[in-house]
Amino acid sequence: PGTGKSTFAREFGNACELEIPDQRETKVVLVDPDFDAARLLGYLDLAGKFRASEFTKEVLQTGQPLVPRVVIFEECNTAQLEAYAGQLLHAVESAGAVQLPDDSEPRLPLDVLLLATGNSVRDEPETRLPISRPSKRRMTIIEMPNILYEAWRDGKRDALVEQANLYLEYERTRDRKSVV
Repeated sequence: PGTGKSTFAREFGNACELEIPDQRETKVVLVDPDFDAARLLGYLDLAGKFRASEFTKEVLQTGQPLVPRVVIFEECNTAQLEAYAGQLLHAVESAGAVQLPDDSEPRLPLDVLLLATGNSVRDEPETRLPISRPSKRRMTIIEMPNILYEAWRDGKRDALVEQANLYLEYERTRDRKSVV
C-alpha cells in the first residue's frame, strides 16, 4: 500500500488519452471482496431483462471496436480475478468474444489496454487473494517499490514519468535478451 500503483495506472491512462488519437476516457473498475462476473459484465434481472454494467456499456457495447480504451481494475485481487474476469482474460488471449448473460457476444475493442492494481497476498493475506499461474503468465507485472512512490511525492509527475521510462527501457532490453 502507498507505493503509487493507482497513481501510476491513472497517469498511464491519462498519458494514453493525450497521446493516442480518439482515445476514450480511462475507465476505472473498483473491485471489492464481493465483486463477481455479474458486476463486471451485467446480469439478467427477475424479469429476464439484461442489465448491462457500466463496463459492458462503455467498453463492450459501444459499437466502436476501433476506438482505443484503457481500463483499470483497481485492487484487482480483493476478489478472485479469474472468477470475475475469466471470460475477459480468455477473450484477450484468443481475440474471441465475451458471452454476456443475454447470450450476446461482443468483442473487446482492438486496442484495449487492461491494467490492474493490487497488493501482495504475502503482505496482506487476510484481504488479498492469490492470482493463478495461468493468469500471471498472461500478464506483465510491474512491482512498485516504495522508491517509486517517494519519487512521485518528491518530484510529482516528472519523477513518475522518468521512473516509468526507466522501467520501460529495462523491459525492452529484457525482452530482447529473452528472444535471443
